[in-house]
Amino acid sequence: MRQYFLLVGFMLIAPASLGSGDRAVCESATQSSVSDYRRVPLEGELLRIQTLFKYDPTTAFGDFDGDGRTDVALLLERVDSKVTRAISVCLSTRQGKPPVLIESLYVNGEIHVTKKGTPYHDFETGKDSVYLSDGITVACCECCGATYMYKENQFTRVVDGD
Repeated sequence: MRQYFLLVGFMLIAPASLGSGDRAVCESATQSSVSDYRRVPLEGELLRIQTLFKYDPTTAFGDFDGDGRTDVALLLERVDSKVTRAISVCLSTRQGKPPVLIESLYVNGEIHVTKKGTPYHDFETGKDSVYLSDGITVACCECCGATYMYKENQFTRVVDGD
């Protein structure tokens, strides 16, 4: 339930249009460097989310690496298994390099940005804190989710949805 409210809050503060050109560049870089994954199609539950909340639940824009520029995250699925998902992240500080791939997602759901400064409770550590940069949240319906934070050249997981 907590993720649902975070999702609604995100949509209220999300820019109307952001980085559409960057998305195309990220898609191209992802296709050329991550051959065993493809973009998750907008169908079923993801299409319902897009229709209901008016945002693409397979793409997230935010400043994930903390350099003040927009980065792009794309939700992927394995070519040989629609069950296994990953996130391809094109960071502005890594231009010209392959996207960072986040595998072994906490849940297979939609993605969105959790903004810098958002308070959270980490269910794995039991600690409360505030996000120090934008993060990529993957959430499943109203039940559970995790946010991936870029720190020290890698993404780490915070289980912030119960």
